[in-house]
Amino acid sequence: MTQKTNVLISMAMILIISLFMIVSSNCVVIAETEEDLCGMEIHSNNAPYIEDLATTPSPLWFSYELVCDAGDDYSGYSRAEKPIYYPDGSIQFPINSEKFAIYATDQAGVEQKLSPVDNLLSGNNINAMGAVTLRIVELNTYAPTASNHNDIKLFNAIDNDIRPTNASGYVGYGKIIYRYVDRGQGEWSRSDWHHVNLADAITLTIPANKHVQIVIIHEVEETGKWYQLNYFTELKGIYRFDTYPA
Repeated sequence: MTQKTNVLISMAMILIISLFMIVSSNCVVIAETEEDLCGMEIHSNNAPYIEDLATTPSPLWFSYELVCDAGDDYSGYSRAEKPIYYPDGSIQFPINSEKFAIYATDQAGVEQKLSPVDNLLSGNNINAMGAVTLRIVELNTYAPTASNHNDIKLFNAIDNDIRPTNASGYVGYGKIIYRYVDRGQGEWSRSDWHHVNLADAITLTIPANKHVQIVIIHEVEETGKWYQLNYFTELKGIYRFDTYPA
């Protein structure tokens, strides 16, 4: 191999390494504490902004989105479509279709429906400039045989990753669990979690310049006929975004 060939190979390697460093610099990494998830939190800075989308969310009857089939303690992360147990012949959404949606309004007054992500380690799929107002909307996605159920699971017995330090009582008809930290902060912790009871028309305000995670948990009951068992499914919707300085 000639000296000229060696030089060309060396230059190519330097170019590849430089490109890798440029791509890597577009992500901010936040590490979990030991009491939370083991691993790293990746926040994509390339997600679109609410104001840039400026679109009317699709009506539910044109599309649906899946949330996690979470299991008894809400620790699961499966977003595979789960059919209902008792279809009645009409159009049926999967039991783990999104039943409570989050609509976000940014400082420009543009509203956008947030899409769920796979898990707490997923990157952002949307961002916002300035503070954001969130509103919770109950969607008409229940099968005729299903309804939101009063879950008697102890709130302080749910999955450690999403359990607030002051959790008490029962999950009940659901919880909105959320946390935000300053952009660039190195770690999440359980003490960052806040929570409110899940209900239609709940609103929350998120300040500017924050990393944000939101988790909605609740239980759905499918009611069979008198000779059939009732089935219970715990659902978990996970949402995350950043708010940038205005």
